[in-house]
Amino acid sequence: MKIEGTYEGKDMSGTYNAGTVWKQENGKWMAIFHTNIKQAAAAAK
Repeated sequence: MKIEGTYEGKDMSGTYNAGTVWKQENGKWMAIFHTNIKQAAAAAK
């Protein structure tokens, strides 16, 4: 995902990889885990 914005005054803009684990409980879906990490910049050639 691509994000543009700041958090606590710091620029957090960039491309992130994200994933969420969902669980169905009592007929309802609940997100039980979520993570995201900023994608590393491509190495210069």
